[in-house]
Amino acid sequence: MKLFAEPTSFEWFIFFGLLFGILILLLVAEKLRKVYINSPEITRKLVHIGVGLIIFYSPKIFTSGIPPILLCAIFIVINTYALLKGKLKGIHGTQRFTFGTVYYPIAVIILLYSFWDNSPFIISTSILVLAFSDSMAAIVGENIKNPKYYFLSGEKKSYQGSITLFLVTTIIVFISLYSTQLQYSNEEIIMISTISGLIATLLEGVSIKGFDNLTLPLGVAFILHYFLNRVDYSNLYLGIILASVISILSYKLKLLSKNGAVATYLMAFTIFSVGGWKTTTPILIFFILSSILSKIGKNKKGSANSISEKSEIRDLEQVISNGGVATLVIIYIYFTKNIETNYLFYLSTLAAVTADTWGTEIGLFSKKKPRLITNFKTSETGTSGAISTLGIIGGIFGAAIIALTGSYFHIISLNQFYGIILAGIFGSLVDSYFGATIQAEYKCNICEKITERKYHCQNQTKLIRGFAFINNDFINIICAISGLLFSLIYYSL
Repeated sequence: MKLFAEPTSFEWFIFFGLLFGILILLLVAEKLRKVYINSPEITRKLVHIGVGLIIFYSPKIFTSGIPPILLCAIFIVINTYALLKGKLKGIHGTQRFTFGTVYYPIAVIILLYSFWDNSPFIISTSILVLAFSDSMAAIVGENIKNPKYYFLSGEKKSYQGSITLFLVTTIIVFISLYSTQLQYSNEEIIMISTISGLIATLLEGVSIKGFDNLTLPLGVAFILHYFLNRVDYSNLYLGIILASVISILSYKLKLLSKNGAVATYLMAFTIFSVGGWKTTTPILIFFILSSILSKIGKNKKGSANSISEKSEIRDLEQVISNGGVATLVIIYIYFTKNIETNYLFYLSTLAAVTADTWGTEIGLFSKKKPRLITNFKTSETGTSGAISTLGIIGGIFGAAIIALTGSYFHIISLNQFYGIILAGIFGSLVDSYFGATIQAEYKCNICEKITERKYHCQNQTKLIRGFAFINNDFINIICAISGLLFSLIYYSL
């Protein structure tokens, strides 16, 4: 099989047959919704399962990946249009607004592109997990009597639904592995299946607006690919232990919220599994030292606490905004098997978020008021986009710590060392600029203070600058990406 091989006439015939069949399935779901008006979730999941089965058989039906990719692309457009226009409520009629039906075909395209030629088994198993595990979890969670709920992502999830997802995922992966010709012992199959179930459950637990339709199959695919291509599993086992210790201890010390601890677990697990201490130590240094600085500067923040949207206890969004880009670089390193070249990019994006965080925390100790990066007018401490000399020095020192940590595990030239620091400075300055221009800033109608919060003094605030959907977490992602982009350009010169 070749992903972009020219499809045969018969394959195009099958393609149009599947396209027609899925459209009929959507119309049937719409009719069922009207008959069983109180059960839109059930009709949505029936479509979920039906489409999943079609994708499951794609590697067996097609020799070319073009028809299934085109099929997914068509339904990305159809589902996006239907979702925005309020159509096809048989698959969109849930109690919450969700992009799950859009993420679903996007996940399939990523799987097809990544594994079509080498590991079609991973495509089929991952999609089968998405089709059945997620569906069964939703059906059980919404129909069981007296469910016990928890909130990690802001959305209501049930323990019974999560347990169902874990069990169904474990069983599906176990059967898939057991029925193939892969040479695994029963103990290994049980272990791989259990880890797949655990990661899938955690990803679903912290996902919002249907994002698990993307992360869940990709997470299971990563686990399967890891075991199919690695002889030494020691990093993965140690990663599970280390991630558990870090996330639980950080939660107990009130450095992380519950959802922040889960996100940290998933990131730490991924980063250590791929690169061991070489990739884990730099981000661990960032997290530990940044948390210490935040605790030390707690008493210095004063009025800054009323400006900032978040507290020093990092939540899911903060963990992702600071470590998400670095984790994606690690995943890229894993699939390209080229840690030597890409390690500098990894350190550079970490240097950016470290410089930004340290600049903010150390800048609090400045005796002079900070100045806005756009016009250099003085502003209140903690204002987005405000910089100070002490803060800039602190940011440089933070980026240097990341470069120094990386140099312990990897031979880094003086030019590369400076490049990491410059990437950190650049990222932090970009963060400040966008923080001063497009980040949402509000004014309290009661105390008239400027704040990042939508509510202040128990009243709704008024947007006076920026865009409502752009908060500090969004700006931190821009910071991380900026550090990465700077290093890509710097090391190509």
